[in-house]
Amino acid sequence: MRLHYEVFKVTSAVGRQLFVYSAQPGTPGADALMLLRSLAGDTLTDYPRHRRRGAHPAH
Repeated sequence: MRLHYEVFKVTSAVGRQLFVYSAQPGTPGADALMLLRSLAGDTLTDYPRHRRRGAHPAH
């Protein structure tokens, strides 16, 4: 599988980085990322928003 990635510094969190992966449309890599997205989406919708990492409850 071939993926392209970019790394971004998170300026508000010292030492943290954000990795963004992508693939050319129509490739096995793109299909794999779509599958991963669908699996992660199911997990996140079942997990209460206020318990997700980085989410803040409304005041």
